[in-house]
Amino acid sequence: MLCTIHCLKSSPLLLVLLPQSGVNLASSGTTASVAYQKGNRLWVASAGDSRAILCSRNMREQCRALPLTLDHRPRRTSERERIEAAGARVAPKRLPSGRSVGEPRMWLQNAHGPGLLLSRSLGDLTAATVGCTSDPEVSYTTLRPGVDHVLVMATDGVWDVLTNEQVCDIVVESPDPHIACRRVLDAALYEWEERMSADNITVLVVEFDWGEDGSLSLTSMEQISTGTNLARWVRQGVAKPGCLHYWGHARS
Repeated sequence: MLCTIHCLKSSPLLLVLLPQSGVNLASSGTTASVAYQKGNRLWVASAGDSRAILCSRNMREQCRALPLTLDHRPRRTSERERIEAAGARVAPKRLPSGRSVGEPRMWLQNAHGPGLLLSRSLGDLTAATVGCTSDPEVSYTTLRPGVDHVLVMATDGVWDVLTNEQVCDIVVESPDPHIACRRVLDAALYEWEERMSADNITVLVVEFDWGEDGSLSLTSMEQISTGTNLARWVRQGVAKPGCLHYWGHARS
C-alpha cells in the first residue's frame, strides 16, 4: 500500500520519468485512484475525479452507495481555496460571446489556459505551477461482513452522467462483476448519447465474498474501458452498447 500511494505523490522520480514519456505534459495528464484491501480493511487513495464507491446492502436488502473518494475539482470549496492560495484563478469557461458556461475551472492568473476541470492530477505541468498536484487523499474503511458487497472504481465518464446510487443499483442487481461492468458502461454510453457528447470510460468492479465465519474469503474483479471514439460511434450508430471494447483510458 505504501509504495502504491507513494507513486501518486509528486516526487523527483515522477518529475523525471513523466517528461520522458513522449506526452505533452504541459496540458495533458490523468487521474489516478488505487485501492488496497487486507482482510476487512480497505484503503483508497485518489488524485483527480476517478471516483470509488462501496456498495452495501442492509438486512432489508436496501442498497446504499458509500463514497470512498471526493472529487478533486475547483468547485469543491477546500480545493478552490488551496489552488487559489497557490496562485490559480478559478472561473467557469467563457465563450466568445462573453457568457460563462459549465463548472469552475483553474486558470493561470493572466492567461486563457489551461482551463483544467481538475485540481489534482498526474501531469498537467502548466496547472501544476498554480496548485494542481498529484498528492492523493487517502481514506480508510472497515468492511462489514455480509453488508459491504462491491467496490466500484470508475472515471468521470461514468460519474458525470450517473449518480453513485444509480451505479450501485446497477452493480448490486448484476449477477457478477463482468456483467456489472457491461451494464454500467451501457448506461453511461446511453446517457452520453442523449447529451450528444462523449467521454472515455473505465469501470472496475470488485465483488467481496464473505465466508460463513465473517471472514473475507474471496474477491472477484472485472474491468472494462472504452475510448472517447466509441461513445461518438454509438451516437452515430456505428457501434452499439453491449459490445465489449477493451481500450485503455487516457486524457489529453
